[in-house]
Amino acid sequence: MKNLKIKHRIMMILAIAIVGTLSVGAFGLYEIRGKLLADRQDKTRNLVETAHSLFVHFHSLETDGSMTRDQAQAAAKEAVGNLRYENDHYFWINDYSARMLMHPIKPTLEGKDLSGLKDAEGKPFFIELVNVAKAEGAGFVDYLWPKPGFEEPQPKISYVKSFASWGWIVGSGIYVDDVDELFMQDLKVVGSMIAIVVLLIGTVSYFISHGVTVPIARMTSSMAELAGGNLETDVPALDRRDEIGEMAQAVQVFKDNAIEKFRLEAEQKETEERAAREKREMMTKMADDFEASVGGV
Repeated sequence: MKNLKIKHRIMMILAIAIVGTLSVGAFGLYEIRGKLLADRQDKTRNLVETAHSLFVHFHSLETDGSMTRDQAQAAAKEAVGNLRYENDHYFWINDYSARMLMHPIKPTLEGKDLSGLKDAEGKPFFIELVNVAKAEGAGFVDYLWPKPGFEEPQPKISYVKSFASWGWIVGSGIYVDDVDELFMQDLKVVGSMIAIVVLLIGTVSYFISHGVTVPIARMTSSMAELAGGNLETDVPALDRRDEIGEMAQAVQVFKDNAIEKFRLEAEQKETEERAAREKREMMTKMADDFEASVGGV
């Protein structure tokens, strides 16, 4: 890590921030879809339990003698068959042998043994519906089922609940594509927000990186020039008030001291040269005076 350039470190922080944002967003979207599906499942469960309560009601009329079993069951079928929610969602009734007793949308199925019915992937879902209801009393089963307006069967999740007194099972289902449609609406909103955050992080990181690495590069170049003896080079970023500005001030002090040292050395050299010159001149004069005195003797 210590060998990485500052630019690369900033890019690493940017990458971590973006990956973290995307991860949190993806997890949030996953949770949103799960909650949407759970809410729909809870609603379907509650509605099936409401339909199941009609079995209890008509069974009580059978028990107290107000109706025969055939009358009570016929009334229960009619009451459940007339129930609707969310416009086109319905309930069906089958028995423990997977024989359809009442289907309000496809009455041609009534009386048929559906134990061999499989979805587009070969799943014997009616057998699973019966098994779940018999083993657990109630539960969910997922499968593919034709949906109006679609050429291909669509994913569906159904909830079934057993009524042991008659050996009946009442169920209803939701198409998962409905949940996916709601999820896509949330995805567009959340995805747009994530994109804005990522763009903001990237933009801010770019300006921070550019504002740090470029002055440091210029500073490094200036220091190299000064170290090479070029005292005419300018020190950048002297007007900044951050750490880079403090570094620039320190480099400027180094430059000023180098200039002052160079000046003092130049003055000292000039003084030494002047002294040497004066000494030579004095020695020359002394020699001349000596020659003159000798010549006059």
